Amino acid sequence: MATDKIHQENTGGRVQEVDQPGSDVEDWEFVHEYSYKYQSVSEKSVQDAVVNSITEGAIVDDKQTDGEITDQREEEGMTTDVDEKLAAKREKKREKRRAYKKRAQERRVQEKEQEKATVAIVPQQNEPVSDQNQQKLAETLAEVNFAKKQIDDEIRSLQKAQTIAQNMVDKLNEEMTQKMSGLGITHKETDKKMQKEAFSDDLADLVTDWEEYFGEGELEDWQRLCHDLGLPRDLPSKTKCRKAIKTIHVNIRQFLDTTRYPGGVIFFKNVYKLAHWSRKSKKLIPKDLITRGHPMRALMRELSRCY
Repeated sequence: MATDKIHQENTGGRVQEVDQPGSDVEDWEFVHEYSYKYQSVSEKSVQDAVVNSITEGAIVDDKQTDGEITDQREEEGMTTDVDEKLAAKREKKREKRRAYKKRAQERRVQEKEQEKATVAIVPQQNEPVSDQNQQKLAETLAEVNFAKKQIDDEIRSLQKAQTIAQNMVDKLNEEMTQKMSGLGITHKETDKKMQKEAFSDDLADLVTDWEEYFGEGELEDWQRLCHDLGLPRDLPSKTKCRKAIKTIHVNIRQFLDTTRYPGGVIFFKNVYKLAHWSRKSKKLIPKDLITRGHPMRALMRELSRCY
């Protein structure tokens, strides 16, 4: 019975009350003694476990504390590096600002010195001129006026000499022209001038004769012109008359001088032959002598391209 009891108590089982032979008092004492021993062992184990847990917790706490201290030191080291860099940057900016302020201050000092120098020069300029300086100034002005007078005299003498030379040249040209005319030789400029005057007279006569012939330019006048040029007289409009006349090539001077139409009119196959004949017979008026906008100017321009 005792053995079964011990086994059940060791396994944590509940002791069943079994009626066994023996004394109840002995059984109770045995149970009480065993339970006291078991309780003592359990309390000791619990105390050891508590102590161990406290020790292990303290060790863990120490390790955590050491890790935190290490991290804190690393963070402090990193923070120190960052702070040093920021401090260096701030110091550079401060140095730049100090240099800029220094340059600005030096510039202001230079400007003030220049202003003082300018202010000091102005009174010197405004100081009254001494007698000696006045005398020098008067002498200088007298020299300048004398030199100017000499230059003016030289200019007048040169102009006079130029006038005399031009008069001599004109006189020589006139004498040369007279001698050449006596020998039958004409001067080119005189010949051109005479030709231009002759052309102007011919042009005036040509315009007058044309206006007398053509009249007001009515349809009947256009039809008469077509008939005299050998074209049909019954063309119904001025436009048709113009188109028909464009195919005819005649010299206007020769056309107006003739008395027989169209038998006395000289017709040319093309404008080139008309231009050649007009230049050869000298029945051609320079285009520049004709007023702009006049119909004859266009005709003369057309003929001048065929020379």
